Amino acid sequence: MSELGDLVEYTSNVPSGYITKALDLTRTLALTTTVTPQFTLPLATISSIITVAQSNQDSAFSALKTISNTANVTSLFNAAVNAQATLNYYSLLQEQATQTSLATETSFISKVAQASAVMNKVVYETPFYGGNPPNISSNGALVAIFLIFCILHLILGIFYRQTWFLVCWVIGLFLEVIGYIGRVLSSRDIMGLGPYIMQSTCITIAPTLMMAGIYYIVGQVTVIYGQQYSLLKATRYSKIFIFCDVVSFLTQSAGGGLAATASNGEMGRHLLLAGLAFQTVSMVFFQFLWFYLIINIVKAWRSDRVPPFNPEYLHIRERGVLPYFIVSVSIAVMLIFVRSIYRLAELAEGWDSKLTIDERYFMVLEALMIVLATFCMTVLHPGLAYGRNANLVVKNQTATIQEDAPYIYPTNKDYDYYGRKFL
Repeated sequence: MSELGDLVEYTSNVPSGYITKALDLTRTLALTTTVTPQFTLPLATISSIITVAQSNQDSAFSALKTISNTANVTSLFNAAVNAQATLNYYSLLQEQATQTSLATETSFISKVAQASAVMNKVVYETPFYGGNPPNISSNGALVAIFLIFCILHLILGIFYRQTWFLVCWVIGLFLEVIGYIGRVLSSRDIMGLGPYIMQSTCITIAPTLMMAGIYYIVGQVTVIYGQQYSLLKATRYSKIFIFCDVVSFLTQSAGGGLAATASNGEMGRHLLLAGLAFQTVSMVFFQFLWFYLIINIVKAWRSDRVPPFNPEYLHIRERGVLPYFIVSVSIAVMLIFVRSIYRLAELAEGWDSKLTIDERYFMVLEALMIVLATFCMTVLHPGLAYGRNANLVVKNQTATIQEDAPYIYPTNKDYDYYGRKFL
């Protein structure tokens, strides 16, 4: 292959995406429309370099024809592309060494310009996903799963009048649907920019909205049991963590858009990384406050010498669903947290890392984590725990409840004043 154009023709015979790392050529080969009037390398040295490069390229292409491990194809093809860059450049130098007339010089310059145009084609038509198309079956199934969950949350949210949770989770699940539709489209056209932006942006930011719905729950649980068990006032949870979510959401949205462009890919990756890191740190803080609240509630549950739980919401505790709901929320938060750690590691390693190009990691640590978290928050929806007519208002309370407060007999004889089920 003495012409760079041959490389582009050859790529049509191999799976799209093996030229992902062709951007490296911009560092190893600089083709311009001007020709260096002199070169210092001896002709024999140039010929030797061409021979070695041709041998390296032939070996790389030979391996590509038989390779079965898709995790290695990108680096192999990158070696072939770099070898072609070497061939092209030193072949031009070799031709320059034999030029004897102005006409030949003009023809030589034309070839350089043509080669430069072909190089741009290779560089800027780089496929996404590390060159490995998303699996259409698994991603199609995820479209259906998230669509079903989205419809269920819409119905449950309307029926139980859980407006904030409804808005956050329905929008979040709808973004998941859009994101996985993007992956289905990408499985048919790995070069398509639109589908890639759909999946990279929507799937990344959807859990941010889901967490916004969960953040409101901690305030609700605080008022159900009592302010004295919490480190923060009930209303401050939503204010602090939803603000953090907004910052994370905007940062990741901007990063997702930039990451899909060739010129701003690294900037976009850094923005995505910053947004995810901020979200992960806020989730750590949230989990500390959440489990602090739950541990105090459990201690109160097991003790007869603590102030009673908030009598205003005894009817919610009497339903008997609340403890299971709290466990479900805890599991969902941890699942989303695991997913965030995975995305952090993925982005930190770069677009060509194994975590990025191997879809198996994505399916387990991204898709499965969110599906399980959604399952938890659907089977034990807040409305099921609180009831349709809970009249649950998140508001600040006094730090303690008076010991001599009048006893309110439970309406359900299976539960005591604390909302504990009799054995």
